[in-house]
Amino acid sequence: MSGRGGSKRAARRSSLAALAAGAMLLAGCGPQGSSTELLSRLGQTAADALGDSLGLGGEPAAPPAPLTRAQINAIEGALLGVRVDDSPMAYFIAVAAKPDGTVTYYNPTKQSLTFKGGALLSGHALGDQRIGYRSDPQEDFLAAQRPVREWPGQVTRVMRFLDGLGEPFARTFLCAPRAIGPTQIEIAEVTFEVIEVEETCRSPYRTIANRYWADEETGFVWKSVQWFGPERGSLEISILTPFAR
Repeated sequence: MSGRGGSKRAARRSSLAALAAGAMLLAGCGPQGSSTELLSRLGQTAADALGDSLGLGGEPAAPPAPLTRAQINAIEGALLGVRVDDSPMAYFIAVAAKPDGTVTYYNPTKQSLTFKGGALLSGHALGDQRIGYRSDPQEDFLAAQRPVREWPGQVTRVMRFLDGLGEPFARTFLCAPRAIGPTQIEIAEVTFEVIEVEETCRSPYRTIANRYWADEETGFVWKSVQWFGPERGSLEISILTPFAR
């Protein structure tokens, strides 16, 4: 038992060292004002939070203090807060955007998440090898924003992955959103009046649940819980600073 425990602790220390190295590498290159420089401004607090929240950190320790609204406002870029279950928040900043509307966010350790609107498309180095997402924009209220009253009763979401041998496969879910009702949420010291929506998605392989907290009139999703993959499960995603074109 002690041998296996020691190996596990050593692996955790190695993972934490890799996280810190990734943060320092990003902090040490790139011109002022570049995406790389913005990443570095998230600092070691973000790297520590990421290590804890995504299960990659070292020995158990007191969780790092979350970024304050003043600190968030001082970061010149769109910023996401991401959690797994009740773990500390990890921070991802927008680094790349494409004409088709997709935006990729990175954290100081080079993990990434890609979105189209509020729809989570893919991610890198987060456990599952999720490589893509497809939906009909006439249906998908996440990819093509619209008032909540115009959200359809059914959305087809197709998610693509790589298996353990690097072969691609897809899972198609038929998703049914259902409004729960108006509520208030607080995101980094700011309170939002939103409507909460629960979405049940079914495929021949599994049933998953997503949840959205959206502005009723615009359909902008300020917070969501979206299924990422069979290994990682669901991610809680909060919009700390919205992406603006």
